[in-house]
Amino acid sequence: MPLKRKHLALVGVAFLLLTAFVAWVLTGPRHSSVVTWAFGHPLPRLKPAWAWAALALLPVPVAVWWACRPGRQAVRLVVLLLCGVALHWAFPLSEGHGSAPAVARVWGGHGELTRIAMEGHDLANLTARYETLVRTRGWLFPHSKPPGCLLVYQGLVSVGDSKVGALFDRLIYGQPPVLATQARERRVVSTVFVLLTLATYLTLFPLYFFVRRLAGTAVAIRAAALFVVTPAVSLVTLHLDNGLYPLVGATSLALVALWPGLGYWAMGAAGLLLSLGVFVSFSLLPLVALCAGLPFLILWKADRTGPWSSDALRALAASALFIAAFCVVHGILVFGFHYDVLARYADARDFHRNWWSGGGHDWRFGNLLQMAIWLGPATAVLFVIQIIRGFARAHEPTPAFVAYGLMVVGMLLTTTLVKMAKSEVMRLWAPQVGAVVSVAAARLAVWEEDRPGWLMGALASLQIAYTFILDRFWVM
Repeated sequence: MPLKRKHLALVGVAFLLLTAFVAWVLTGPRHSSVVTWAFGHPLPRLKPAWAWAALALLPVPVAVWWACRPGRQAVRLVVLLLCGVALHWAFPLSEGHGSAPAVARVWGGHGELTRIAMEGHDLANLTARYETLVRTRGWLFPHSKPPGCLLVYQGLVSVGDSKVGALFDRLIYGQPPVLATQARERRVVSTVFVLLTLATYLTLFPLYFFVRRLAGTAVAIRAAALFVVTPAVSLVTLHLDNGLYPLVGATSLALVALWPGLGYWAMGAAGLLLSLGVFVSFSLLPLVALCAGLPFLILWKADRTGPWSSDALRALAASALFIAAFCVVHGILVFGFHYDVLARYADARDFHRNWWSGGGHDWRFGNLLQMAIWLGPATAVLFVIQIIRGFARAHEPTPAFVAYGLMVVGMLLTTTLVKMAKSEVMRLWAPQVGAVVSVAAARLAVWEEDRPGWLMGALASLQIAYTFILDRFWVM
């Protein structure tokens, strides 16, 4: 009797978990006792790099192939989420130093924000006093962020100081710290490990719902799969850049896509959410124009009568409501909390422009090349081909989606013309990754129409192997 789909799903998840367990057994701190109990005698310790490389390379492409086949999409999204978490941790663990590289990432660079939040010295009324505090306290990375970023880190520290943080600590480390002075730092690290990893791949769900509304289920599930195997997503870990901003951006797009069915409140909610996101990071700004233009494409796809049909006034009202909601939040911040948004944006822009002066070339082209590198060869090629083919065959998948692809190109070009990213595209353009992979997924869905999942599985293997190379030889 052939296996049912739910049985195949259970087998796939069990295989993934079993592979993770074997990798942990052969490389973890309890290696000797566990293996001795299982085999009756100790075995030579496997190098962690090989064990965790096997975890990423063997089961994940198979799981991705299965997820892109027709079936219950909720289960397949959960499988993709597990694949993403596996990849997220496979790369740092494959270095052979346990969790040390991940811990170093929490405290290095943007770890300054974590330490400021942990110290909490006189941060009352932070939004109004932010410019003064940045200048007088010698902060470095806060120059590049709006006040909301530090508030988010304060929230993470608060969770780490709570019973939830203690639970996360037990989950990650399994035993109390050797020194009592390390207890708080370890709870914060554990909180960052759990929450930012989970948030990174929760992005799959709003991304899927948004793309399904615009281009159908086949494109949506492939967009989620491409997101999982994107090198920038797998390698830029434990930062808000990938742990929060793509989630906020994708959720805003999903709310806009829900507008015709759920009413104008969805547009208002999208504007409020994206405005709060911009208060945390200016890297979400490019998505404002994309969200504002989507109502026209959604109605165009629905009635197929052209972008300027009788429903154009509805789309215009929806876009206006989105912009109004966005402005309301920032208006409250400016007039109610004395947020100097113009000074903050100017300081962040100057910080990024002066952060790294190397290269000796035009960054308007260099940024686009970096984006292609961090997307991976498969996704970058699919994206370019879909844009080119859109001119020749506008019905693939729909004329409205072809217009969406051109909007994404316009968003990328506008972002690079601002020249705010130098050697940091993998972080500063992270909120745009979901929009880019959704375009690439459309071309993949066309090519996989007869044999769904096979090409995606092969591309997943290519992307994962490429990510390992990037991780070993690229200096971030």
